[in-house]
This record gives sequence, structure tokens and C-alpha cells, in this order.
Amino acid sequence: MTFASPLSTTGTITFRLYGYRGGSSFGENTIFLNLDNLKVNGTLIATTPSSLNGLNATCSTASTAQSFTLSATNATGVVSVNAPTGFELAPRTGGSCPTTGYASTTTVSPTSGTINQAICVRRLGGLTPGSVTSAAQLTISGGEVATVTVGLSGSTTAATTVSVISSTACQVQGQTLTLSAIPSAVGSYTYSWSPSPAAGQSTSQITVSTANTYSVFLTDVNGCTNTASASAAFTPLPNPAFTGLPATYCFGAAPVLLTPATAGGSFSVSGLGSISGNSYVPPGAGAPGPATITYTVTTNGCSNTATASITLGDQLPTIANFLASSPVGNGTCSVKLTATGTGPTFTFTGPNGYLFTNVYRLAGTYDVSALDVKLPGTYTLTIDNGSCQTKAQVEVTGTACQE
Repeated sequence: MTFASPLSTTGTITFRLYGYRGGSSFGENTIFLNLDNLKVNGTLIATTPSSLNGLNATCSTASTAQSFTLSATNATGVVSVNAPTGFELAPRTGGSCPTTGYASTTTVSPTSGTINQAICVRRLGGLTPGSVTSAAQLTISGGEVATVTVGLSGSTTAATTVSVISSTACQVQGQTLTLSAIPSAVGSYTYSWSPSPAAGQSTSQITVSTANTYSVFLTDVNGCTNTASASAAFTPLPNPAFTGLPATYCFGAAPVLLTPATAGGSFSVSGLGSISGNSYVPPGAGAPGPATITYTVTTNGCSNTATASITLGDQLPTIANFLASSPVGNGTCSVKLTATGTGPTFTFTGPNGYLFTNVYRLAGTYDVSALDVKLPGTYTLTIDNGSCQTKAQVEVTGTACQE
């Protein structure tokens, strides 16, 4: 078939055939010719295969190279093969793809108008993780240009993610805790920690005794590294101190309320006496001896204790029948205070500096009195046996005498 003028196109071409009888057309027919990838009166170029799949790289290494064969006839110029972003090319000169010499572009020159060249393609390593589909553009340069594409698909594998979990420990001398690196996938990994721990530097679990932020670097078999951090924090111990307990105590004394610095704990006692809530209760009587009170408190899983010791010595002195003989007033300007108590020293005090003392050489039970009470008010009797003390009060009524 001959055309009156050059035809330069690709795709589907429609031809109309005309027949004449007596100078007029007598019929027509339509013929469809598929000239895809063919430049009429130009270069015919093809690739085998037409696509390369599974070009899978890692975060650090390129994919295994695959190749396609570039074929061309009637080529009049150099064929330029251009790789899309993330891929690289190299001519194959032997039976397998090379390991070096890759670039974003390679060229092939025809021999007597013919090209038959294997081209290797691989995906670059270290790219953003994920899948990609692209195309390598093959272009013939020269007076006539034809273009074909080779479909490329591949992916970049992400580095394995890692997390760090920390155990808990109380802030006690010599106490340690562990930090564990947990990869997101099962595999073979190497580990490195910073700052360097006392033990476990190259393992998935470390033991530390110092509060700090520790980072693990996880490297997989592809050389891809990921990192994660966690804080090693030691829980402070609660303050177990308490107040309210005197050094010495007496049999028969009233319970004493103990006040802890940190609430929520419990008291216990060894030796003499007992505990009621937050109070120490001494025994009513007994032989002198020690008592040790312990307070134990736990917060955030950490416990701490404090102790205090006391000595129970003498019996608490007793006072009975502390009375005034009568109210003060005209006719009774001076009244008498009387009481019965146990001890060696009995001291009466009252308004306006009133002071009256009974002292005995030996402790015992005595009927004691105070004289010359001339003013109404509150009077106090204090019995002191050297280690224990008891007080009692009486109210004197009436009015002061006019002297």
C-alpha cells in the first residue's frame, strides 16, 4: 500500500476503498489496522516483559535487580532509558544483573538499526516505607521519536518498631528495676542501650539502679534501626515518722494519741501496752519494762516503717477526794483543801500565785491538805513521784473576805 504523502501516527487507522463504474462509486469497505507501539515508516520498539514486579527494598538496602529486554528495529539514534524516582538502571552485560554501576538514566546505541539489550532495574534502599507503582520511560532520540513504558512495582520495608516497658521499684538502697525492649514483630535483632546500663547492654532487657531515661536501638537483619525510650523511675518511700509519744510512761496513764506524718498506715506494739487505733494504751499496772511502738505505711506499693521505744516505770500516782472545806467569804475567810493521794510530793497551786506543798521522805498513800485558801477560783493538786505525775482540780466558790 502506497500513500501519496508520509504517514506518521500510531493507533487505529481507517482505510476507505472506493470502486467506480461508469465514473461513479459503486461501493466502499472499511478496514481497521492496529499499529499500537509502531511508528509507520519509523522505528519499531518493544520490551520483554512489559512490567517488573516485586522490586522490594528495605530501609537500608536496594531490592534485588530484575531485567527486561529492549528490542528495536530501524533505530536511527540512541535510545535513552530513564528511571522514575526511587528506581535506578544499569545495562546487563552478562547472564546476571550487576551489583554496581546503577544510575537514573542509561543509553543504548543501535547496531545497523537494531537494538537487543537487557536492562536491569532495582528499587533504591532507604526510601520512605510503603508500596509504589511507577514506569520507566524508554525514549528513542533522533529525527523520529517513539516511546514505550515498562511498568514497575515494589515496596520499601519499614524498620521494625520497638517499645520499652519499665518495671517498678521502690527507692531503697541497692534496689534495681528492669527495662524490656519489645519489638513489634518476631525476628532476629541486635540491641544497644543508652546510657549504658550496668548489665544487659546488648540484650533486650537491662537492669538499672539509677533513675534516668534509657533508649534502646533495635537493628534488624536488614540493618534497619529503630529506637524507643522509657524512664526508669524509683518510687519514693513514704515518710513513716510519728509524734506524740513521751520517752517514759506510767502504768495506769491515759492513752496517748500518736500522729503520723503520712496517714493511712497502722501502729503496732511489742512489749508492754496495746494499740487502739492511733493511740498507745499503757497497762494499768505491772513491773517496769520497755515498749516499742512501730508505724508501718504503704503508698504506691512501697512500704516504710518507723519505731519509737519508751520505758514504763512507776505506777501513776492517784488522787481521791480532793475537796474544799467550805466556800470562802465573811466568817470563813480561810478554808482548807484536802485530798488522799499516793506519792512523795504533793503540790497545791491556785489563784494569785497560791502555793502549798506537802513532801514526804518515802512514797506512800497520804491524806494531805492545803491551808489559808482565801480566794475563790480553781485549785490544782499535782502529785509527782519522780517519773510520773498526776493532777486533779477543785473549784473553790464564794467571795474574797474584806480584810
